[in-house]
Amino acid sequence: MDENGPKSRPVTLRNVLGPVELVGAVDVEVRGCCCSPECVRPGDVFVALSDGGREDAVAAYQAVAKGAAAVVASAFLPELGVPLCLVGNPLAAYSALVHALAGRPSESLELIGCVGGRAALAAQVFLESMLGPEVGEAAAARLLVDIHDSRPQSLGRDPHYDGIAGWLTEVLNRGYETAVLAFPLEAAAAGWLGGLCFQVLCFESPGRPNSRGLRFRQEVSIQEEWTHLLNQLSPTGLAVFERGDSKTEGLLDWADVPTLTVGLDQRAEISATIVERSLGGQTLLVRAGGEAIVVDLRPIGEYAARGFLLAAAVALAEGISLPLVVRRAESVRILPGMLEPVCCGQPFAVLVDRPSSLEDVTGTLRELRRLTSGRLLCVCGLEGRESDGPRQIKLGSGPLLSTGVATKLRGYADLVFLHVNGTTPEDRKTFARKASLRRGFKEQLWLGAKPVHGCGQMYIFDHQQAAIAEALRVARPGDTVLIVSSHNLGLGEPRGGNILPAALDPGATAASPWEPKAKAA
Repeated sequence: MDENGPKSRPVTLRNVLGPVELVGAVDVEVRGCCCSPECVRPGDVFVALSDGGREDAVAAYQAVAKGAAAVVASAFLPELGVPLCLVGNPLAAYSALVHALAGRPSESLELIGCVGGRAALAAQVFLESMLGPEVGEAAAARLLVDIHDSRPQSLGRDPHYDGIAGWLTEVLNRGYETAVLAFPLEAAAAGWLGGLCFQVLCFESPGRPNSRGLRFRQEVSIQEEWTHLLNQLSPTGLAVFERGDSKTEGLLDWADVPTLTVGLDQRAEISATIVERSLGGQTLLVRAGGEAIVVDLRPIGEYAARGFLLAAAVALAEGISLPLVVRRAESVRILPGMLEPVCCGQPFAVLVDRPSSLEDVTGTLRELRRLTSGRLLCVCGLEGRESDGPRQIKLGSGPLLSTGVATKLRGYADLVFLHVNGTTPEDRKTFARKASLRRGFKEQLWLGAKPVHGCGQMYIFDHQQAAIAEALRVARPGDTVLIVSSHNLGLGEPRGGNILPAALDPGATAASPWEPKAKAA
């Protein structure tokens, strides 16, 4: 662990992990832990994060050779020479150990978790604004996790200590009493959140649009994951559930904790109906506890309205009045990375969006189609190299997708401008040329080949700037241009296990988010 971090207090494997199988010792005191054999120091506990096999064994033996005092793994490793702790989920065990060594900072805060996709991310932003002097100013962050890779990308860093545990420790040191953390449900299932203690958990409905693919998950699987999270809720905690899906209705029956329900166009304790929606914002009629009030939200998109409801439930449970909740929500101008408007006096709308999946993109295009009087133009990036294979491309920084992405985008946008984000200019050009010849790209034209015209027409470019420039050049008054952003637009790039904190002070910069702050009154 980082020698410059907060002082660790001694913990033991059994105290932190519970009744685990421990071979070679009754218990082991943990003074440090590591998940990379290259970073092991004498006396550390090494946690093998991969899912068994030869890779685990090699890493474990290397860690022991460097002085590891014990090994935590998911499978038996013979002749280690040090105690071996067998666990079902090494990542969850590792996270719990890191938080214990950091002093369990989540137990000293009111930690609010927003679980799900875009509505959960929107709820995190609204909560930053809604939670005022009544509960103390809230610090907020998003957990950016590559759920397809449980191993930290940077072997020289501890993703939890530099991420969640380090952030929570920093929040405490800056005098905050409340912290808001948004994360996908898959992150909890994988074990990234082990060791955290939540005061409030807000669950986005798994069956609503833009819910990070949860619409197709089995109810049993979601129930297991929600149960695991609810076990991390404090004895006095609160769970907020969004209604709107048959899975949610069934899951509410077994939630043995205090609950509140919210719903957009649903019967719930806190509900809302969309009165009006345009590219400039949306108007909702909100009902809660016998009160009804109109709220004008600047962010557009259904997920923004749903996120507002989740956040409003938490704020109302904290004792903040509904009119004050509404007034603070109306002060939120944008949701970072979600349909951010670009206003430079142009006679058409330009929106920048950072989706996590193709489903996010198509869902956003469906909503924009209803709000656009003119044409809908979409600028979207594909990432890949010639070696990526003939049938695989990458959308933004999301999962690998087949070239069927072209057909799906054409079904929602009048004009689609695809660009390739390769590592080198040659990679980009090679990949773009091959993509243009693939099935599903028959109507693509290279820039300059013909004038832009027609519905569903597609173009492919070898870099992002050319695609954006062409889309802006051909846009007419009344059109909407959706730019599906990549990391080149500066909105952040997902990293395995890293955390993206909001600035702890209004004047803090992205490069230095931990500016000193006096303790809240």
